[in-house]
Amino acid sequence: MIAEDLLKICCERSGTMRKCLADSEITLDEFIFRQAEKVRKNRELVPLVDPEDFYARVEEFAGKRLGSEKAKSVADAVRLGTVLTADHHGGIFCSQTFQSDLLYGEIINSLGNKTGMIPIMSGGQVELDNSTYARGICVQTTKSRKEKLPFFSSRPAAKTAYSAQAIDGEMIGRFRTILRDSEFPENDKKEISELVKAVYESDEVLSAKAFEDQVTKIGAVLSEKLFGKNGPILVFLEAERLNVPLIAKEIRERKTPLAKLFSDERAVALMQEEKLSDGAPITDILFKTPDKKGRKVNLRLTNDRRLVGTDWEGNELSFAADPDSISELLTEGKLIPGFFLIACTCFFERGITWMGGVFQTEYLPEWQRSFANLLEKLGMKDEALAVGKYDCSAYVCGPMFALYGNEDYANTAGPVEFWMKKPEYETIRGMIRGTNIRDAHLIGLSEMYMDLTHPDERPDGWYETLGRELRKSFPGNVL
Repeated sequence: MIAEDLLKICCERSGTMRKCLADSEITLDEFIFRQAEKVRKNRELVPLVDPEDFYARVEEFAGKRLGSEKAKSVADAVRLGTVLTADHHGGIFCSQTFQSDLLYGEIINSLGNKTGMIPIMSGGQVELDNSTYARGICVQTTKSRKEKLPFFSSRPAAKTAYSAQAIDGEMIGRFRTILRDSEFPENDKKEISELVKAVYESDEVLSAKAFEDQVTKIGAVLSEKLFGKNGPILVFLEAERLNVPLIAKEIRERKTPLAKLFSDERAVALMQEEKLSDGAPITDILFKTPDKKGRKVNLRLTNDRRLVGTDWEGNELSFAADPDSISELLTEGKLIPGFFLIACTCFFERGITWMGGVFQTEYLPEWQRSFANLLEKLGMKDEALAVGKYDCSAYVCGPMFALYGNEDYANTAGPVEFWMKKPEYETIRGMIRGTNIRDAHLIGLSEMYMDLTHPDERPDGWYETLGRELRKSFPGNVL
């Protein structure tokens, strides 16, 4: 079976995959319970910083996009002590993140969520041409390959979601032209066109000023159209803009452990010495800046307290890196906090468990160790000990449970496929309950295989062959 061959390759290349499959026969219900238990244990710890400011920020952020009533419910859901961090603004496009969003909903339900909200802290500093981004709707309903129908132009391909303009009527018109000229069956074209009209052309979405605002609105409108008024609502909150006010305030006021990294004279040298597994020092992953075309430029912190980098045209960039300057530059949007800083302020200081993808189970504990090491060397031994106690192994993105196809093949189902079938939510829960963790990784194998291999390595026809095997092996998981 090609599925077993591809899974073997993935496990050979990723220790994360091997660990995730260690308990391969447990059901997704048991998997959900185990992830929720990690959150419960983390909630028993006393955070270094009171998380109330984070909950208030979530409510404020969601309120501007969804209204005060829904915003309060979003904040109440986050008060359960966890956020989903597996998305690159991708749940509304990509089958892998869309299904992980629904799995996460079951996790927080088991923690006592009564709101129906599924809060997702999506990443804005991911390029629009990311494999799970697709510059628009990601469709997997063809036999031989993953089809992508873009809203955004391919130029500049490296523009980030953080900097993307709002989807407008002209972009939707171009999308419809691409759809019209595609090789999709006419009925599929009709369904996709109706999805675009109901969601992307809704007044709520088209009235938004920027793409990151639209993402939150798209998730809410799509959820209501798919699941009805009593179903869950996917709430996408861009991580960078959500957390910037908290990070800027901490650095400016110089009171928290994170602020020590920028106010202590010894910190720069210590961060340069603190290397990650790829050999990069912590000083290289603190901040980025957007260029005029919305492309991110990596910055590094130097001994003379400057943030320096080289833009896409080869120009040298330099910013002052004293606490007041950093705080101001963050507030002005000239600096983008790296995900290491967001993890420090949201998880390691405030105790909000991150529930991410399978690869997060590798890099998040590494960041945790680095932050704890830095605090200890800066004389904050109690704080370092507190940071090190959190369980950072929770994950949700990787396993999948729903397929879509016909009698010959089936591939993973994303928002478009769910739109076409509009299953009852209990049907979705039934698929989750009836799938074990190994099968869930097999169902989502195409995504992991493409993440871990180069196109030139993949055998001809692997996607079509895998689709045939999945249709035969998992008939009960087809929408």
